[in-house]
Amino acid sequence: MNIIIIGATSGIGKALYEKYAADGNHIGIVGRRTHLLDELQQQPECTITATADITKQDEVERVLKVLQS
Repeated sequence: MNIIIIGATSGIGKALYEKYAADGNHIGIVGRRTHLLDELQQQPECTITATADITKQDEVERVLKVLQS
């Protein structure tokens, strides 16, 4: 399964990432804090990280391109 989680660096987003990563899914995680995204990347072969503030349209477009590659 391919999954994108926005706000993956804390709270519900982080818990969802941990659950789906443990199940071996392919996941794109998005957040504003690069260092926290890097810490979460438990399975590099299954996880793509992208730093962005999704309230900014140009960043959303950039992140979608990163996650599609």
